[in-house]
Amino acid sequence: MFVDHSISSESVFDIAEMSCQEFLESFNCYPDFYQSFIQKYSYIIAYHGTNLDKEEIASIKKVGLKVPNPKFLLEKAKHKLILNTDSNEFKSQLIKEIDLFFEKPPFDTDQGVFLCIDRESLLEFDYHYLFGSEYLQNLAERLKMKFGVPFKNRLADSGKSALIKAKVPVDQVDSLSVEIIYDYWWGIDENECSILLKKGVTKDMILEIEEVPRPYDKYNMLLG
Repeated sequence: MFVDHSISSESVFDIAEMSCQEFLESFNCYPDFYQSFIQKYSYIIAYHGTNLDKEEIASIKKVGLKVPNPKFLLEKAKHKLILNTDSNEFKSQLIKEIDLFFEKPPFDTDQGVFLCIDRESLLEFDYHYLFGSEYLQNLAERLKMKFGVPFKNRLADSGKSALIKAKVPVDQVDSLSVEIIYDYWWGIDENECSILLKKGVTKDMILEIEEVPRPYDKYNMLLG
């Protein structure tokens, strides 16, 4: 476990803290909340759910959590979804399909890095992130349809479920992310509690990399 405690609590928004909840409760319109929020808080506590092996943990400690790109995801897909025990013929088939998938990936990989402001909501309802990259889960689902192999399980088994806790500078998120905090608390959009960091998570933002138990798959996410 990697932990950094160098942060003052006075300027930090953490939705789990009573004082921050009371702050939210004191506003009944977003414009007033937004102006007070950006004046009062310098950081937002947020979490990135993921699945990491030892090499990935070491890399994140060194360079932070970078915005994924197709080349990065292509290399990761081959590392995580192809096993040493696969036959050479099957390996060749997988490499071909993975290469083909990333020629025109069906998603935009350069949006940024998403983090959830509510740790408990992430663990309870969005736990599928703890099985591995959502981009690679998309690929794993396609490979299963073609080959009949549970590739999402391979992805989940390739590392350990983990939460990356970060102190996100308020000046690095847009107004939409602050609005999401307000809407989430007041139930205007209770299903959306993620903020976006378009430039990724630098290593100095990271407070902790916490290994967590592999979640019970109550929504059968791994069956896709």
